[in-house]
Amino acid sequence: VRRMRGDVEEAAREADLVVDIGERRGFAEWMLVGAMHQAAALQAAGDHERACDELASSLRAFRSLGGGTGSTLFLVDLADAQRDAGRTGEAMSTLDEALRLAVDEGHGIHLVETHRSRAQVLAAAHGSDHPGVASALDAALDNAQQQVAVLWGLRAAQLTGRLVPGHRTQDVED
Repeated sequence: VRRMRGDVEEAAREADLVVDIGERRGFAEWMLVGAMHQAAALQAAGDHERACDELASSLRAFRSLGGGTGSTLFLVDLADAQRDAGRTGEAMSTLDEALRLAVDEGHGIHLVETHRSRAQVLAAAHGSDHPGVASALDAALDNAQQQVAVLWGLRAAQLTGRLVPGHRTQDVED
């Protein structure tokens, strides 16, 4: 939430705290979750290449320990970093994996963010007039309504207003 509010420094401090607790208590999963939040804070601060490397490495380790549902959110963070690093093909593959986890393994809690990120990757790769952009935003907004995911729904609605002005105006205004 701190990253979404633009408070990157506080997000990084909180991630450091999670890593520290994990190290002191011997909680490997906490250390990895904290490391992924640290890398996501790097992404938000503009260090996209480093964020890509650190997120990918931490995600592999997290998933090797059985990390499940949380993986999808960090896959979205990785895709965002890949997009901002100009690696849109990798970003689409990463989002395909997040969608696969959502469908095949029931990890749908982060579908809104997955579709939001897909819209941004498509816009970065092909322009905002690409039909997949509006389609991905529709999926994000629909999932936000179904899941009552207010904050992520607002984020998707704001992005819709920026990328596809006039599209689903009612959702954007609500």
